Amino acid sequence: MTKRNTLTSKLRYLATGIMIVVLMVPADAQESAPDRPVIPGFYHKPKNRPLRGILTKIHFGFSTGYQNTFYSHNLEGYGIIQQDEPYLFPSDAGGGTLSPAFGNWFNQLDSVPPRIVEGSNYLVNSDTARIVYRGDGLSIPINLSVFVKIKNRYRVGAGYIFEYHRPGTFRPTQFEDDLGNLDPEVGGTFFRKYYLYLGGDIYRYWDYTMAVDFYVGGTNFGRKFDRDNITGGTFFNLGLSLERSFSEYFTGFVRPSVGYSRFNLGMGGNNPSIRHNMPVLGVQFGGYWRIPDLPKCKIKTCHTQVNHMHGEYDWRSRRHPFYKKQNPHYGENYKKLIKYKGKNKKKLNPY
Repeated sequence: MTKRNTLTSKLRYLATGIMIVVLMVPADAQESAPDRPVIPGFYHKPKNRPLRGILTKIHFGFSTGYQNTFYSHNLEGYGIIQQDEPYLFPSDAGGGTLSPAFGNWFNQLDSVPPRIVEGSNYLVNSDTARIVYRGDGLSIPINLSVFVKIKNRYRVGAGYIFEYHRPGTFRPTQFEDDLGNLDPEVGGTFFRKYYLYLGGDIYRYWDYTMAVDFYVGGTNFGRKFDRDNITGGTFFNLGLSLERSFSEYFTGFVRPSVGYSRFNLGMGGNNPSIRHNMPVLGVQFGGYWRIPDLPKCKIKTCHTQVNHMHGEYDWRSRRHPFYKKQNPHYGENYKKLIKYKGKNKKKLNPY
């Protein structure tokens, strides 16, 4: 018999013996075998907290920032007569009387008396020319969000945005010398937005994370908008979140984003609605906080810096501020010795 056959036979006998031993061990013994023996004060297994294990996956977010809105207005089906301001009229209005006419055609259904075309007025119709007005608007949003992190990567949640918005002056892209600007009678107003939040981590490096997230929701316009004649308001927002973990429970982030929304202002009767397009470019900064895995130690005088046991449960250190990075397996509150801090850096008083 060769050496190879001898080795094969030995391995076969060894595998057969292991199988016999496994089959002879009772099922309940197999299940309890991985558990360490209970030795008081040494290998004791702490009780778990099932509800807290679920709650720790919930993240609460807060952010603010700045957004710039690039307005454009689709005036198809209308003409403009320039008097003290640009007035809209339906393209099919005939004769010398342009009726009805609309003054503040951005946020309100504002019908004005019929206008007579005079020689000093300039008139252009969308039937013969493309009429587009553009303008900028600024927004300062306050964003509140809550999401659940799945498999420590994917995010599903919802949010609410309370946004201060101020549109600027709208200017024509053609016939600039003949058509005047439109100054909307809005000033500052407030929007309320509700959205569904979806996202996921795409890259991690130590305490840093890069994530992509997406908002989709609706807009509740402020009182200075004619909400009875406004339809639409759905908005989309895509962002790249650059995050840094300051502790196990608190993460700061900066989020540049692009978005788009639009709404239609009904003009009454059979007149076509005016569509207002609102692409957005902005940046937000803020933070996420989540419920810690373990509650703070119940003993107020405890100075332990690591996760530790009292009674039947594990506790986290009372010395861990929520904003400071801590390794739960050893204390990090004092990363530098006193002799390396402040004036001691110059070795004036090394001890």
